[in-house]
Amino acid sequence: MHYRDILWIQKTTRPNRRFISEFKELCDLEYETDSDPALYRLRFDEPPIHAIVIDCDCDDEALRNQTIDLLRTVREIDPDIPIFVLIETDSVELAYKAGSVKAHTKMRPHLLSLSKPAEALFEEIIKASRNRPSYDLNQRHLANEVAIQYDEIETDRPGTVAYWLFEEEIIEELVQMKEKQKAVPTRGDSFLNILDIGCGTGRFAKAVLRASGTARITCIDFSGKMLKMASANLDPANCRFRRGVAEKLPEDFSDFDIVILGFGFPSYSPTRQVLAEARRVIAEDGWLFASVYNHNALAYDRWTEGDKDLQRPISTWIDRNEGVIEIRRGSQVDRVPARTFTPGQFARELKRADFGVGGYKTFPVLYSTLRCKEIESFASIEREAKMKYTRDAYNNKKFSHELWRVDKEVSASLKDRGFYATFLASASVEDVLRVGNQLQFHRIDTLSP
Repeated sequence: MHYRDILWIQKTTRPNRRFISEFKELCDLEYETDSDPALYRLRFDEPPIHAIVIDCDCDDEALRNQTIDLLRTVREIDPDIPIFVLIETDSVELAYKAGSVKAHTKMRPHLLSLSKPAEALFEEIIKASRNRPSYDLNQRHLANEVAIQYDEIETDRPGTVAYWLFEEEIIEELVQMKEKQKAVPTRGDSFLNILDIGCGTGRFAKAVLRASGTARITCIDFSGKMLKMASANLDPANCRFRRGVAEKLPEDFSDFDIVILGFGFPSYSPTRQVLAEARRVIAEDGWLFASVYNHNALAYDRWTEGDKDLQRPISTWIDRNEGVIEIRRGSQVDRVPARTFTPGQFARELKRADFGVGGYKTFPVLYSTLRCKEIESFASIEREAKMKYTRDAYNNKKFSHELWRVDKEVSASLKDRGFYATFLASASVEDVLRVGNQLQFHRIDTLSP
């Protein structure tokens, strides 16, 4: 990674023009005197920023306090971006005050002395920025790169559409059940408080809003470009958008009625940290919906490691032993870390995070074992018969609604052979078991392999 793109934020009445000019010759420097446009760029990766330099007047109490607030906000957006604070170290008092900026926050910015030449300061930035962040930078760069085409890429394959509809159906039912539960007068809240972790382009938020007129959704993603797509697709009156990482959620997050970790999200992220954070922010009577790649999927019996058939479902390009999934975009292939879990394994992870497990379902079986052309043959029969369906299939003409209905029955009978495993969990075991029974989830044996 090259630290070329540096954002310089001015928090001083005495800007050092010489340093700014010299830095522009060393890197791609963007200069802002206002925090708001700087934070907008950081939030939506417009363009991606590799490091932040804050020119802080530590002798001015108001500006010093503004710098502390700015540091907190930056760390909520990106907990690992390198931050550097410029100070006048020839003054012991100023150095002490700059140290207080560092000591009174959890941000731990690097302090840079203006008494050094620009080249030396730039070398310090490069050296201090070499530590790897807690999240996978390659995954974030890939997410930013594909954000604009993400929905088109994913919905091109009927297998992905089948799973998306399956997840959305469950989420809509959960939202409606929670809305009825919250109508009990023991709660004074006037709306459902829902958190969508790894929100992507806002697909789950749309499902929530279809099901509820009282939902308020917090959409969080580590990709600013994904977040920008979500903000364009959703009504800001019902949604708020925060860039951040799932393993370090903002400190002000709390009391969510439903937390969503969908589309295999815990398979891509540091699972235990993400579940611990989800447990921290969920209400005591809140429900967690999570899905992972199922290690026992029947698809692995059909699609062997050496099978390069391009008609296989796009999400089945995964190596269980290596823990890597291949993301295919035409001739380009990106390899991204992704783990598989047996239902018992992930249930144990949930229990380790102090969740009670309400049950699980796996899906799909047929849509993960049939070729796209085989699925399309069912769809063509439906088109010829001019069959009408109420649920849109993301305009995928290869998608068969009847096959989807049969697949749900087959997956329910086979229990743990679907490609994804979906789970319900909560701090309240009795409550979530009741919900799981209503939604016909299977009981989980955490002692199973």
